[in-house]
This record gives sequence, structure tokens and C-alpha cells, in this order.
Amino acid sequence: MELRSSFYSTADDSKYSKVPGYGLGNLEFGIRQNDGRWDLSGWIHNFTNEHYYLFKEDSGSLPTYNLVVGEVGDPLTFGITLRANFE
Repeated sequence: MELRSSFYSTADDSKYSKVPGYGLGNLEFGIRQNDGRWDLSGWIHNFTNEHYYLFKEDSGSLPTYNLVVGEVGDPLTFGITLRANFE
């Protein structure tokens, strides 16, 4: 579980750069053969599908546009990994 409190993503502490706090949950699980010949694992990242920002800021360098830009975090993702050792 990853918890992040709110923070400002720019030095000027603009209300447009404040990123609200959020919590993310990841799961990983798997099985493997005792001699290490194969390993099967599954993973789920952001299993609650939390919508969150990595950063936000206003366009201070472009005052005529009045833009607020930001980068959103990863959505719910999942997958399976199979590893095999052929030695």
C-alpha cells in the first residue's frame, strides 16, 4: 500500500499546483517450482483504480492561455508473468 499526502508540485504553492493526497494498492502473487525451473506470477497495480495526479501546475509562462496542466497516474493494470529456466 502506498499512501501520499497532499503536496504542491511547484515552488510557488499555487492553488492550481496542489495535488490531493491519495492511496494506491498493489498485489503480487505467484507460485514456483522448488528447483527454480519455472515461476508463474500475477500482479495487479492500483487495484482500487484510484484516479490521481503525479503533478499539476498552472501555465505561469503562458498567462494568456489560462491553462492548468498535469500528469495523471497509471490506471488499474494487471498481468501474468511466466519465467522459465532452460539450463
